[in-house]
Amino acid sequence: MHCHKCGRKIINNYCSNCGFPTKIPRIDKEFFFFGLAEVLNLNRGIIYTIKELTIRPGKAIRTYIKTDRTILVKPITFLFMCSLLYTVVSQYFTFDSSRIEANVNDLDIGPKILMWIENNYGYVNLLMAILAAFWLKVVFRNRGYNFFECLVAFSYISAYVMIIYTIFGILESILHYNIMQVAGLIGIVYPIWALGKFFEGNIFTRTLKSLFAYFLAFLSVVLLSIVVGLVYAKFFMV
Repeated sequence: MHCHKCGRKIINNYCSNCGFPTKIPRIDKEFFFFGLAEVLNLNRGIIYTIKELTIRPGKAIRTYIKTDRTILVKPITFLFMCSLLYTVVSQYFTFDSSRIEANVNDLDIGPKILMWIENNYGYVNLLMAILAAFWLKVVFRNRGYNFFECLVAFSYISAYVMIIYTIFGILESILHYNIMQVAGLIGIVYPIWALGKFFEGNIFTRTLKSLFAYFLAFLSVVLLSIVVGLVYAKFFMV
């Protein structure tokens, strides 16, 4: 028998070259419930990731970067899942995070750009993570973290904010009570607090730097969106 993965000859239950098993078990109810248990596991996986980002985000992210990368959901996967969840839920329940209103028939491109940002906040959040990682690297350049480590940190934080927005949006749609402003406030305070916890040092300095980096990232997203909108309006709108 030969390995299905690397082609080496196998004499035991696992390939001595790559460790791939000789026999793959069938997908049955045990497989299904094992996968469900992995998701709901409080010691690793999605629930554990959300719990850690709630009570100790700085320590959890530092542990993932420096020590153990098995207990948290991978950062980009987590961010994509949460952004997609927010986008789908917000369209189904028809809520947004800031109540920005714009007349779609208005010829002014500015309100349309802001409306597009709000209606596609899940996708814009992915761009926000990249720009935030850049500014975090610049602002905290003496802390020893590279761009991709900063991207990991902000991806977790940004994904958690998407969960907050999603939960508050669902509650608002059910209760018919305006609570999205509260979610918007949490969406500003939490990243600054979590980044301050992630970057160790003087609490006042790291909090101030976190606020500055977050502001620069948000400003970069808005300016980039405006530039793209103006280019689109000039060359593609009749």
